[in-house]
Amino acid sequence: MSNPNARECEHGRQRGHCADCDVVELEGELAKARAEIQRLLRWTREKPTAPGWYWMQSKTQSATIVRIDTSVDDNLCVDGLEDFDCEAWQDDLGTMAGEEWAGPMPEPVEGT
Repeated sequence: MSNPNARECEHGRQRGHCADCDVVELEGELAKARAEIQRLLRWTREKPTAPGWYWMQSKTQSATIVRIDTSVDDNLCVDGLEDFDCEAWQDDLGTMAGEEWAGPMPEPVEGT
């Protein structure tokens, strides 16, 4: 095991200036991020409990992305991808049965 207080890394380079160590660190962070995404995007029959973007599928509907929003009466409802208004076209989650859900999907970060 390497000494975290040493001036050189295990590759004999100055700490903080080793591309090999940076790759190992980034691979660890990437593995953690992948695990979090897989945790968030696992199919389940549990209905969403918060607004956001979700994958939805059922025996009669192939997988699609939908927006879960709050309706006028504060119930969660499904908004389609098209320009639907949750109040005008809504399926209350309370009346839906048999769907599988994955989400909410995290929002993307700004690009550079």
